[in-house]
Amino acid sequence: MAACILVWTTPLTACENEDPQAEIVAISEPFSQNHDANEISPVSYKTAIVYKDEKYRLYPTFDDTDDALNTVSSDCAAILDLLQKSFDLEPISLSNWHEYQNALYEESERKDCPPWFNESRDDYMEMICLFDILENEEQNDEILRLLEEEGFESITVLLPSCYDI
Repeated sequence: MAACILVWTTPLTACENEDPQAEIVAISEPFSQNHDANEISPVSYKTAIVYKDEKYRLYPTFDDTDDALNTVSSDCAAILDLLQKSFDLEPISLSNWHEYQNALYEESERKDCPPWFNESRDDYMEMICLFDILENEEQNDEILRLLEEEGFESITVLLPSCYDI
């Protein structure tokens, strides 16, 4: 499948560190490196930065975050139920998934953790995958914020390691 690249001009706020050579572009490219993530809900690259004629993709994100959360809610019901009861959590949502992420790691460290609660389970790994992709959205927001405030050189260490398009 060919990648569709759309260019939009985003006026970066004027500041001393602004890099006029960096341009944000919208792309639509499927993420094929992690089959497990795409089984939760489709994942794709949506944004790239063009700098000195080089394109740098940002991190892939879910195409439909609500669908991803619904899938995990269904597929990982036993784990979510345990975490919800143990940590007095509301049902998992976009506003509280960090609480579930922390609870998942905390529960796995407990001495009285159920023996079935471990990384060898598909549903446990599905939750880890969900959290990884949700973190990508936050990472992309941080990259774009720093690009706007400080310029391209400030984001190079934050870009994904395989960023060529």
